[in-house]
Amino acid sequence: MKDTLLSERRPFMKKKIWLLSLLIFLGIALGIGLFIGLPFFLVTGNETIEKDLELPTAPENTSHPQGSPSPEKEDSQLARKISSYMRQMAIQKFERNLQSEDFALPSLSGDEVRLSDFRGKWILLNFWATWCGPCREEMPSMEKLYQEFKDQNFVILAISIDQEEMGVVAHFADAFHLSFPILLDPKQVTTSTYAVNSIPTTYVVDPNGMIIGGARGSRNWESEAARNLIKVLLETSQKSRS
Repeated sequence: MKDTLLSERRPFMKKKIWLLSLLIFLGIALGIGLFIGLPFFLVTGNETIEKDLELPTAPENTSHPQGSPSPEKEDSQLARKISSYMRQMAIQKFERNLQSEDFALPSLSGDEVRLSDFRGKWILLNFWATWCGPCREEMPSMEKLYQEFKDQNFVILAISIDQEEMGVVAHFADAFHLSFPILLDPKQVTTSTYAVNSIPTTYVVDPNGMIIGGARGSRNWESEAARNLIKVLLETSQKSRS
């Protein structure tokens, strides 16, 4: 009987062993597949995410911070501002800068003053006279402009062409409370040098002694345009020194 049972169970056991072997094989195959496929899935998934998000690359290192204008662009913007404010003031901007001629004239205090003494400053070089109505009109606003910017590398030089005694000019300066330097040229030597055909005439001279523009007739020198012009001119000087 024992042999009979064994003989009857032997086919069943063979089937069982075969099924067990099959399961083991499938398990091993599944494990291998997962081992190989999972990393591939992860890599593929990450690549897909990066592609979908379009991750940006690191910006290149530049000489100026990202988002700030380049020095060339800043210079161009300042130049446009200067031109704009000069137009608003009806000051002619010369196509090319002209080298100013140095001169030596006495001041109201009797000291000899040269244009070159103010090298490094922006200069409003003004030609005027006490008998000139438009000159009298613009002098108060010129004084206010001078008071605002006199400590910032800016000066006004007013050349009187009066042929009267110095006392007349001094009295005028006191009456209008003028504090900027007033120079005396009764022989009108500088008017010939600077082609002054009418007064008032004003030239804008840069810190290097170059004349960048000029105006004939009176101006409101305390206007917003005038103040903005001086601010931008001083800003260009600060940039050149930095």
